[in-house]
Amino acid sequence: MGLTTTLSSALSGLRATQSGLELVANNVANAQTPGYTRKALGMEVSLSGNSTTGVRVTDVQREIDIYLQRQIRTETAGAGYADARASMLDRLQRLFGAPGADGSMDSFVNSFGASLDALVTSPESSAARTDVIANAQLLAQSLNQISNQVQQLRSDANSALSDLTFNANNLLQNLASIQDKLGNSVTSGTAHADLLDQRDATLTQLAEIMDIQVISRENDQISVYTTTGISLYEAGRPAQLVFDKEVSVSPETLYSRDPETRSIGTIVIKNGAGEEIDLLGPNGVKSGQMRAYGEMRDETLVEAQNQVDELAASLAEAFGSRTVSDTDGSDGFDIDLKGLQRGDTANISFTQGGRTYNVTLINSANPASTNITNALTASPNDIVIGVNFDPSDLAGTAAAINAALAGHADLPADVPTVTLGGTAQNPSLTATTSGSATVTGVSADITVTALTNDGLEVPLFVDAGRNNQVYTGNVDGIPQRLGFAGRIAVNPAVVKDPSSLVIYQTTPSTTPYPAETTAESAFDYAALTPGDTFTFQLSGGSAVTLTSGTDFTDQATFLAALNTALGTDGTASFDALNALSIELTSTTRTLTLSGEVAEAVGIDGTSEPWVPTLDSDTARPKFLRDAFEAAGRLFRPDTGIGGTTPFSGSISAFARSIVETQGRNFEFAARIAEGQSVVLTSLRDRFAETSGVDIDQEMAKLLQLQTAYAANARVMTAVKDLMDQLLAI
Repeated sequence: MGLTTTLSSALSGLRATQSGLELVANNVANAQTPGYTRKALGMEVSLSGNSTTGVRVTDVQREIDIYLQRQIRTETAGAGYADARASMLDRLQRLFGAPGADGSMDSFVNSFGASLDALVTSPESSAARTDVIANAQLLAQSLNQISNQVQQLRSDANSALSDLTFNANNLLQNLASIQDKLGNSVTSGTAHADLLDQRDATLTQLAEIMDIQVISRENDQISVYTTTGISLYEAGRPAQLVFDKEVSVSPETLYSRDPETRSIGTIVIKNGAGEEIDLLGPNGVKSGQMRAYGEMRDETLVEAQNQVDELAASLAEAFGSRTVSDTDGSDGFDIDLKGLQRGDTANISFTQGGRTYNVTLINSANPASTNITNALTASPNDIVIGVNFDPSDLAGTAAAINAALAGHADLPADVPTVTLGGTAQNPSLTATTSGSATVTGVSADITVTALTNDGLEVPLFVDAGRNNQVYTGNVDGIPQRLGFAGRIAVNPAVVKDPSSLVIYQTTPSTTPYPAETTAESAFDYAALTPGDTFTFQLSGGSAVTLTSGTDFTDQATFLAALNTALGTDGTASFDALNALSIELTSTTRTLTLSGEVAEAVGIDGTSEPWVPTLDSDTARPKFLRDAFEAAGRLFRPDTGIGGTTPFSGSISAFARSIVETQGRNFEFAARIAEGQSVVLTSLRDRFAETSGVDIDQEMAKLLQLQTAYAANARVMTAVKDLMDQLLAI
């Protein structure tokens, strides 16, 4: 090697060392820069023919672990999903409160139940009545607020999806710009490596939004897909994401895979064939923030709305719906349908071929409506059929029912025969065994509208959003149950007249007592209660009337009061022998008479049995309390309470389960998010160890470069001295 070659080698060493010094300086300067990876020089021997002429810098290399980087992207999507979901669920569970805590939803339910207990104890107390109304209003307002806030959370999730669409498009455009620069031959060395860092940072941000997979191509080109194979970036062309519908979010705005029935926006992307792909659909994104907000808006929060809607509907139905049934069948299975409204139901149970079938007929103006499904009832075994009940055409309605039963795919060939009788004002339904189908019972759930003179039921809660209509579960148009929690209110008529919580009868009946004069006659006092008027006429004597205050639920008290009124003369008196029995049930009070006294007894048929209910009457308060506490109520499974089977329990138990479920859901999501954070942090730490800048390592490298630089300079000095000596000869 001549001096010239030696000098050239030393110069190349200086140049390489200078490049190394620049790279160390750049590494140190960017040690804390997010996404920056440590760079190292690629060098090789410089050859000229068969001779070595020094060293040549080939490129700037990034020190990264590709496998670890791929894991980080996967876990970044998981963390984005878990964090977004936990944050939303935290806000949701705060709406319901902690179980039993002041201000929680179930605390309002419990307070309402306690006020019903107090009303049973003191039905005549105006304070007890007012307390029931006040607690009912607080409960309704609590449901209103929760419903409104659930929809606000859905609106926030909807806005987040719109923002994520915008952000994803920006990131894909940035990716295209970076890839364009990488393909430009002008960029090389450190600039090229830094562009690769920027690309990786962009991909990491995109991974937080959605799950992605990156395929490397030649010349640092890449393709980006979702994990389900939807192209996001290919051959220099970024996909365009579109949030297709901006709407005001409400309980009625729901997601559907069918664009024709979907009433809320989704994120669509066009593939190479020009077809639109729904990224929130089953073949769309599977993780990341986009998936989390989509699930919250369209599944989790919809389920939460179903929970409070079911609670509100159960409150209205428990107090305002009357069940009439016939399971005896001794004189045919028939029920009274008086007062049947849109949304009310009739039920027919029958057996065939060893299997039991339960059919629910729902009164609807549009029997073919898609709103009518088997999911309308809480029972998983019900077959729901829509019926346009027309009281002016009972025969036509019956024919439509029979046709629907005979043509239903889920029913056997032999089905009961249904007939409708009575009048338009007082219709009735009869189900008759037909073929091998044996009827076992019929029933109907009919909503009452009046506060009095229609039984113990009372429409305590109404639909304020529909002009204070009673709640029937009407499925025509927008189903009444949908969003009912946001509209439930205490009936203004009850607020105006708190006595209606106790007084249920104010109008006398027009049906007189029948006269009974035969021995061993049975007289039915089915409709009579304490305070009603009983008039007895003994032969040859004056009429005797028992008035308010007589306890007809106790035989001894009844006889004592009657004997006092008659006068105990030894011959014209009732006693335990004369009164063979007094049958007392919730619906029947029958006095059976016999003996010499009975033969001489006539019962006046002119008095009217119904008189206004006493202020101290406990019948309606007990009904309200018992309906509230009934433990066998079924709640629909679309609430998610009880899993896929209906939750069975009281209203208060259902409310408590809702609150507990929301709390558990958040706790589980928070643990998932915490675990995901630990995994991602661990991966990032490992990546930083292998690909990040280590200051100590860079300082050691700096010392090596300083030494190399000095050595190369010393070689150049030596060559200069030798050349000077040579020239001096």
